[in-house]
Amino acid sequence: MGAVRDLADAYLGELARLDPALATELGWAEHQGELADLSPAGAAARAELADTTLARLADLPAGDDADRRCRALMQDRLALAVAEFDAGEHLRPLSVIAGAPAAIQGAFDLMAHQTDQQWNDVAERIGAVPEALAGLRASLQAGIASGVMAAPRQALGCAAQLSTWSGRGGDQAFLATLVNQAPDRLRARVGAHLDRANAALAELADWLSDTYAGAAADVPDAVGRDRYLVAARQFLGADLDPDEA
Repeated sequence: MGAVRDLADAYLGELARLDPALATELGWAEHQGELADLSPAGAAARAELADTTLARLADLPAGDDADRRCRALMQDRLALAVAEFDAGEHLRPLSVIAGAPAAIQGAFDLMAHQTDQQWNDVAERIGAVPEALAGLRASLQAGIASGVMAAPRQALGCAAQLSTWSGRGGDQAFLATLVNQAPDRLRARVGAHLDRANAALAELADWLSDTYAGAAADVPDAVGRDRYLVAARQFLGADLDPDEA
């Protein structure tokens, strides 16, 4: 295998360490009891990884056709990751479909739980929820301070999601449904951090409703040309001239 593809594998392994949900998506056994650092520092670490990998990529020989295709893909996706960070997207990751709260919930949806070790991973990841949400709140607070905010309706939509997942309003808590699937002999261990996780979900829901949505009240749906260009590149894999399009 060529040097470019070796670098791609190394990058993917390091990114999975910084974003454990990716390891879950890939079916890897590593990092299953962890969640990503959603604080500004965590986002900076992921952006730095993309930036340094781009620099290393530029120094590698051309290689065969597979390496050349891999290089083109990496250059596009890594440069986009840096562009998204530079645009401050990590300071407003609120979306009811693809935001940070949904990513946390999705990390549990994809977990395997057939073996005792896999259930132990579930327990550890539940224990990681409060820290992940604290990091997310720190990023959102930094966004408020710098004037980079999500739309109020996204904040309120995510608040409603988090509140539902916490078990308020009569619904069973999302994580409780997972704990209840554990074998009887493991259920107490798997649910050891459940109350703390649910409390953290409810606390962030309240903060989004009571503080963040008000701070973002003048943000008109948090859209516009600059955001659209970055988002379009994410989905299309190409720079778009919206006027020409």
